[in-house]
Amino acid sequence: MRPTTVREFRQRHLPFVVFGLVLIGTVFLWGKRDGRAVLVGHAETKHTVVSAAKPGTILALKVDLLERVKRGDVLAQCMATAPETEITVLRAPTDGIVSAIHKHAGEVVVPGDSVLTLGALRPARIVAYARQPLDHRPAVGDSIEIATRSQNRTTAAARVLQVGTQLEAIEPALLPPSAISSHAAEYGLPVLVEIPAGLELAPGEIVSLTARAAN
Repeated sequence: MRPTTVREFRQRHLPFVVFGLVLIGTVFLWGKRDGRAVLVGHAETKHTVVSAAKPGTILALKVDLLERVKRGDVLAQCMATAPETEITVLRAPTDGIVSAIHKHAGEVVVPGDSVLTLGALRPARIVAYARQPLDHRPAVGDSIEIATRSQNRTTAAARVLQVGTQLEAIEPALLPPSAISSHAAEYGLPVLVEIPAGLELAPGEIVSLTARAAN
């Protein structure tokens, strides 16, 4: 019998070998996935809107876009016209960064008008979503591994704080390109996760999470 050449092996047998290896790898990964839930999420972005309390005119803004402020800092001066003419000031209600300016000097405002928006300097928690199928439904107290997506990948252990009761649309920015190419919304179970001490995340930063049921 003529021995099988390398070329014949590649043509006849190699596809079956590759298929077998892929099948074994898939079974292995599925087994490793058992008892875990893979989530997508981002560090929560919190905004505080500073609004006019009285009708009047903006005399001057004391801050610029992306400027950091501390609680109590003067943000703007206003000339109030009711019930009597007086100069008032708008102060920062919390530490933050000026993320948006809605009114400028010379513009008229009425009570409730947004003048500036402050963004939080640090996120307080992670808003995540467990993607379907929900083979493992996260629960309060479950341990979570958080992994950043930066070049210097950082991981940290955390806990689930709260779990939603109904599926919600996942923000497209959190999904891989293959999941948003169909233009159909994907729904997941919302989960709130603590940010452990020592893990530095920027508000809005996307992270990967893996949950394992509490023992």
